[in-house]
Amino acid sequence: ADLGCGPSALSGHSKSGDVLGLTNEKKALTGEIEPPVKVRGDPFSTYLQSAEHMLANGKFGEAWGFSTRALMVHSSGQGRRVRPWERALCYLVRAEALLDMDAPRRALAELHPAKELLEHGRDGWPTEVLERIEKADARYRARQGHNDERRRMEEDAKVPVTVITGFLGSGKTTLLNRILREQHGKRIAVIENEFGEVGIDSHLVEQAERTTETIVEMNNGCICCTLRGDFIEGMQKVLKDVRDRGSRLDGVLIETTGMADPSPIASTFFLDKFMRENYRLDSILGVCDTKHLLAQLEAQRDKSCVNEASEQVAFSDRLLLTKTDLCTEDEIASVLQRLKHVNPFAKVLPMNLKDLETPIPVEELCDVRAFSLDRALEFDSTFLDNQDDHTHDPAIKAFGVKLRGALNQDRLNYFFGEVLKRYPKEMYRMKGILDVSGIEERYIFHAVNCHFGGMPQGAWPSESRESRAVFIGRGIDHEWLVSRLRLCFEKPQVGTIESNLKPVHG
Repeated sequence: ADLGCGPSALSGHSKSGDVLGLTNEKKALTGEIEPPVKVRGDPFSTYLQSAEHMLANGKFGEAWGFSTRALMVHSSGQGRRVRPWERALCYLVRAEALLDMDAPRRALAELHPAKELLEHGRDGWPTEVLERIEKADARYRARQGHNDERRRMEEDAKVPVTVITGFLGSGKTTLLNRILREQHGKRIAVIENEFGEVGIDSHLVEQAERTTETIVEMNNGCICCTLRGDFIEGMQKVLKDVRDRGSRLDGVLIETTGMADPSPIASTFFLDKFMRENYRLDSILGVCDTKHLLAQLEAQRDKSCVNEASEQVAFSDRLLLTKTDLCTEDEIASVLQRLKHVNPFAKVLPMNLKDLETPIPVEELCDVRAFSLDRALEFDSTFLDNQDDHTHDPAIKAFGVKLRGALNQDRLNYFFGEVLKRYPKEMYRMKGILDVSGIEERYIFHAVNCHFGGMPQGAWPSESRESRAVFIGRGIDHEWLVSRLRLCFEKPQVGTIESNLKPVHG
């Protein structure tokens, strides 16, 4: 759970350098590589000019290492007085190296301290240094726009996948069979894996041996598939089969009935190279029986057991409420209110699956981009205003926070590491937008269990920067979370935290 960016001059760069391929950074830093330029009696200039020399020769790792040594000389307090523009050059060398390596977002983390030094006053700054900063800033903005567009195109080319959870009798089978029958204009693969019970109507699918994959094209162009054995291998076969037919897929629905916890399937989209490159996890859809949901959520369990219904709701991005025709308006309102407390960022879709005159809104179920970082915090804006002790379900809680004050990158890295170490399976979901010191853009993160992803993305809509985050988990000590979050502020004495469980943590 490493944010992977930030302006800190003396920590974290060895790790980020390895990721970027700066293989000789450590050798330059430890003295295994001699500085090519030597200025007698002036170690700072020796290392800075050596960094510039290495940058000019395309040796980015060495340039990074020598710039770090120059900053270490300055921070030690030994040697001559280092002027602000000289310190800025150390960061500028890093930024230019990263821009040459097509890593503009990391370059921004190095540009920031250089520009911050400039804001304190530019008297005495050489024109050449000022022009280099402006040029690097312009290069960053141009590359950022290009890379954002390239990333969007790559994501759009992937097949969106919806993972479906649902209990027996919830209406999941009815939903899937209607998708396979109706003329909705989408080419969707409905996939049943080995964790699910036999759910697809038998007359829709040709019978085959239980040990083989069955891939059948339906009359409406959709694909129905039963996977046995290795899940990833099965997903590869599905994509190959579709492409061999000269066809395409608009989306995939994966049925995981029998598992309240969809993370084993969801994790493959984070960890497997083939899955990352060809599919994208679009959303987790929970199919719920509205008539019996409150009873399921309130069912008593042994202390060592989790309430499966609550866990299902906690994991979902979208909740499909079936059998609403059997409920009164008051009953539906009670269900909606309860769901809002357990999972505030899940969109609720009431639906009467027996109403065959109303088409299934496939566009609400597929390619909704619930896992897009652009939508990391699309949840009910009134959530944090509803103070609630959650006495109705002490095990699974949705804990939302607002933080006012810039956050320190290294402390955030440590915080997320602590959370995932303490709650590796109990922390179901995390989403947030953070104001990280040294990063001009919003830092957006999203996690399912221990699978964490995030990046700087998009400008803040106004001068007011307010971090917001939601944590959903089982048996989470929210007081512990608040105490650890407080330590993440750049200036803990002035940062404030507001949550839905406690009014203000000052």
